[in-house]
Amino acid sequence: MKQVAPRPALPAGDPAPGSRPGPGAPVLELAGLERAHGDQVIFRSLHWRLGPGEVGAVMGPNGAGKTTLLQVVAGLLWPSAGTVRVAGAPARPAEPAWRRWVGYVGHRPLAFPELSVWENLIFFGRLYGMPRQEAEERARELLDRLNLVAVAGRPAAHLSRGLAQRLEVARAMMHRPLLWLWDEPFTGLDAGAARLLENLVEEHAAAGGTAVVVLHEPARALRLAGRLLLLAGGSGHDLPAAGVGMADLEAWLARAAQEPGWAGDGLVPPAGWPGRRGAPAAGSSGSGGGPEAGSRRSMPAGSPAPASDARPLPQAGPAPAADLAVPARLPEPPQPPAGAVLRALVELDLRQEWRRREGLANLATFVLLVGLALAFALDPGRHDLSPLMGGLVWVAFYFAAVLLFGRGFARDADRGTLDGLLLAPADRSAIYLARVVSQGLQLLALELVLAPVVMSWLGFQGPARWDGFLLVLGLGTAGLAVVGTLLGALTAAVRGREALLPVLFFPLTAPVLLASVQAAGAALSGAPEQAALWFRVLAVYDTMFLVAGALLFDYVVAR
Repeated sequence: MKQVAPRPALPAGDPAPGSRPGPGAPVLELAGLERAHGDQVIFRSLHWRLGPGEVGAVMGPNGAGKTTLLQVVAGLLWPSAGTVRVAGAPARPAEPAWRRWVGYVGHRPLAFPELSVWENLIFFGRLYGMPRQEAEERARELLDRLNLVAVAGRPAAHLSRGLAQRLEVARAMMHRPLLWLWDEPFTGLDAGAARLLENLVEEHAAAGGTAVVVLHEPARALRLAGRLLLLAGGSGHDLPAAGVGMADLEAWLARAAQEPGWAGDGLVPPAGWPGRRGAPAAGSSGSGGGPEAGSRRSMPAGSPAPASDARPLPQAGPAPAADLAVPARLPEPPQPPAGAVLRALVELDLRQEWRRREGLANLATFVLLVGLALAFALDPGRHDLSPLMGGLVWVAFYFAAVLLFGRGFARDADRGTLDGLLLAPADRSAIYLARVVSQGLQLLALELVLAPVVMSWLGFQGPARWDGFLLVLGLGTAGLAVVGTLLGALTAAVRGREALLPVLFFPLTAPVLLASVQAAGAALSGAPEQAALWFRVLAVYDTMFLVAGALLFDYVVAR
């Protein structure tokens, strides 16, 4: 597919291009884009533009930066230099609204394995601000379109490779994005499923949408895409697919794979192509180009001659139809309500924990073993432990908290589901706040159930003020949660995180432990008024770190 004729109208509910006053801006524009890991430059000075109704294929050898490029465009990685614009808006990772226009499919599934196919689609719809009824209608439509109705109730963890890939496509389409970013979506699919995905891309382009697809098959790229972005040796080369022969493209890909340092010069753009240096300006939104676009050389000696079936090169890149032009900037999409996003995220965490069960069961076992060890070591039958009861109770739960906070974000980072949350158009601080609430509730429930058991083993008998003790549990647990959640996110992708998290956690939460032990001891002795200062310390600490965590979370998860 080189240029798809537009349909009379967009499908109901799809992102409308809005008013069309004359020539419009591209849906995707890369300007001087660069990404480096330390001293290693993945790609540099990338310039590329795709307009409405266009499909672009990104190709290159393994390690050329194709996946990294899509992650930068999607906002999962920060660019080292240059800019990305989506629908005319600067696509900065820290600004959430523009992500509403993007639908991303990566190498790893972003669906949550404990949730069913249906539950995953509903959750991601709500995460993008869709009311539940609208999300359910959209989910039914996609289940039918992608032939997933029969497995709608099956957990995502139990899907085959092909079904899981179709679920990923459905997830990325839930919020009707304008720009599709698909990274090798055809890998592992049978012929029927692959053709289904090709049809979806063609229909999306026909409706005025834009798609960027990472591909390895030259035949599919030339059939599906109108433009090619070839990556090799840190450089990018933008070409109209209509002017590239199959044999030329195969030879280019073969040489790029065999010579890692080769910059990929070889496929020459047409003389009148606006991306080439010195060419006349053109109004096509599909024109790519930058400083390096005109410096491409001809194929080196010894390279295969152009294929005999190669079509004549066009004098300009393909231009979308006039009625598909996007205005200089689309109206900013509404941001999902913060309350609805928080509720959806908290429900997700609690539902996953309930279905796994072994997480809290392991923590409960740990707390009981610590309490039993203390009872044997201190012999409450011979010693009055009442003055020490506050400290003894908090010792057990304090170490259990380290285990709890160390596994939440680490699990999401390991299986890739954290990226699915970061792609949402909501403020990323909502992810932090929701995780504070869910993990805090889990720890508090554990304390309420097991504290009486541990205290009875330790022989507690006294005129306790239980209202004061419950207040201590709530404030102390909140303090541990606001710090532990932030540090859990910070260490999630770090090697040796099991050792690093306690090293960071203990010093930062020492004030919480000290205040909680003192306040709990006063409450259990029947005189909580003696700990008024410690209650104030806990309240101030919790508020201060909650605000700091919400402000810093976006930088903590930035890559």
